[in-house]
Amino acid sequence: MSDSLTCSTLPELPSQAEINVPSLASAAKLVELNVSAWDGVITDDDVSQKVASDNNADSNAGTYRKKLFAGNKLLKEIHRLKGAARNHVYYPSTMPFKDRGPRMISNAAYPDFYTEITSVKQQFDVKVEEFLRDYDLFVDQQRGVLGDLFRPHEYPSRDAIRDKFSMQIFQTPFTHGEHFADDIYDTALEETRKQYDNHIRENYVNGMNKILGELRGYLENMVEKLTDEEDDYGLYISDSYKNSKNKIFRDTLVPNVLKAVKLVKACNLVGDTRISALCDRLENDLSRVTPEALRDDQFLRAQTKSMTQNVIDNLPSLEI
Repeated sequence: MSDSLTCSTLPELPSQAEINVPSLASAAKLVELNVSAWDGVITDDDVSQKVASDNNADSNAGTYRKKLFAGNKLLKEIHRLKGAARNHVYYPSTMPFKDRGPRMISNAAYPDFYTEITSVKQQFDVKVEEFLRDYDLFVDQQRGVLGDLFRPHEYPSRDAIRDKFSMQIFQTPFTHGEHFADDIYDTALEETRKQYDNHIRENYVNGMNKILGELRGYLENMVEKLTDEEDDYGLYISDSYKNSKNKIFRDTLVPNVLKAVKLVKACNLVGDTRISALCDRLENDLSRVTPEALRDDQFLRAQTKSMTQNVIDNLPSLEI
């Protein structure tokens, strides 16, 4: 494990006012993922009324949600790919920039991101076409699945649902104050540029603090999971009892931290050496650690826990 990092050995982070917006804009771009997939779920009013009546309940007591394509593997796969695009590619590769708007990604990270999201989109499009091609067959198969709940008139036409499946990634320019036209009064132009650049700085700082907070959460979880229990005399329980006494952790414990580190490094667009040093240390130390080794080696658990806690104690946040 590498040597400890202390606050005195790490340079101070720049304040928001010190962040150079043109440099930030030239190092990143904004991307937005729009993905939709029809789920084929409707409210069955007849069944809802019958359930209420059979139980002497008010008609507004509840509703019955019916899956028109219950058990359909293709539709299930389409929704898996929809979730994968968001949760395994888009969010892990980008940082928040605007609420419910585009997210920021570094130019360096964009090629890998584009390759991954394009691959998922291609799979998504193929599965959608397969589902639409055999749509009428799937509708007929639901007779045996839904039984008396099957009603042909509840199924929209193939053309009606085609537009309900979509996966698109949009890239928008990262503008800053210098891009504003100079066809307004100089004083107004300068104020507009200043306000917009401050807006960019604030969004960047808020987004960076969010992903730093997520990294902290993964690190704190690791410290908790690597803490061995003690017996009544304050001594650590031996490894022979670890399965029953010590906390259980999954194989994703270390990969989750490394994924968060990768995102923080990619979004460190202003080149904060303090953040870089902490990320490098985590990558260097944890890339050599396996879940099996952590489970079997009490000394390695303690050493990894100590390193992780040291990083937590020195993990910075950007000031607004």
